[in-house]
Amino acid sequence: MDSIAVLMAVAIGSVVLASIVLSFIYARQSRTAAMRIAALEAEANEHQKQLHRLEATHLKAKNDLELEHHNLAKRAREEHYKEGLQHGVASSQKDHLIEITNLRAAHRDELAQREAEAEKRGRAVAKLEHEAQVKAFGDTTLRKDRKGRRGNLGQPQKLYWISIPAPR
Repeated sequence: MDSIAVLMAVAIGSVVLASIVLSFIYARQSRTAAMRIAALEAEANEHQKQLHRLEATHLKAKNDLELEHHNLAKRAREEHYKEGLQHGVASSQKDHLIEITNLRAAHRDELAQREAEAEKRGRAVAKLEHEAQVKAFGDTTLRKDRKGRRGNLGQPQKLYWISIPAPR
């Protein structure tokens, strides 16, 4: 029994020793695997951070482009508004100047018409006065004398009843 017991003890010892060696090997592999997992997780985290940074820069660039587009559209609207306003003001001023020109032309025509009427009335009054003087003072027709000069050669009649001398 001695040899069985020794064999048993050697077998148990070898199993214990093998299990201890295997546990050391397993512990070492598990530590290296854990370190490798930690390193891979750290690398994955770095990649995630890098991905988030890239997404953030992409979103920032996209937002900047949208903001720039919005500002360009806003400036274009403002320029179009100013241009339209200036066009409206110019059109209004043009209409106003046309209206003023039309009013001045109408006023000028009215003044010319009044002047013509006043001239016509003045001529009529002068003609009536002349006729009245001719009736009152006699025949004052214009005739040519022997030398070819024009003059009043008729004999004016005197108005004896009011004592006004006849013009010469």
